[in-house]
Amino acid sequence: MADSIPDFKDAFTRYCNFAQAGKNTCTGNTLKKMCESVKLCKGGFNMTRVDLDFKSFLGNAKKECNYNEFRQFIGKQLSKSYMAEYKSASQEDAAIAIATKIRDNPPKSNTSVKASGDAATKRLTDTSGYTGAHKERFGADGKGKGLEGREDRDSKAAQGYVGGYKGEGSYSKK
Repeated sequence: MADSIPDFKDAFTRYCNFAQAGKNTCTGNTLKKMCESVKLCKGGFNMTRVDLDFKSFLGNAKKECNYNEFRQFIGKQLSKSYMAEYKSASQEDAAIAIATKIRDNPPKSNTSVKASGDAATKRLTDTSGYTGAHKERFGADGKGKGLEGREDRDSKAAQGYVGGYKGEGSYSKK
């Protein structure tokens, strides 16, 4: 049966590396991220069931498995539980369906941040409404001028002194 499971080694390696940088073995956390990303769980086939199957496959001594062991896990334990919930015709069909889902769905990051588009954010970031000293720090296009946008640059600061230092040149070099 393990021969009929499609190859998904690239996706497996990406998931392992995604869960913990530099890893190429699957742990319980890796399996959880994988199942969430490919939307594998539903109804009675939930993360608890998958986790129990994974623990019983590994035994008490091991906490992670490599790609070949993971293929065996899919072919034996996981496909039995999947077959019962998804009403697959056979355990082999269930194993193929799981491997195909993993192969076709790369890991997704939840850390993407989108810029806010509400009215308050737009008003606060619109440089045309800035007044006083802040207005001079931006060009006509709205981009900041950086250090050149500061009119009152301190000449002492360029030499390494803080603005209020009065004893310039009094420091004796040894």
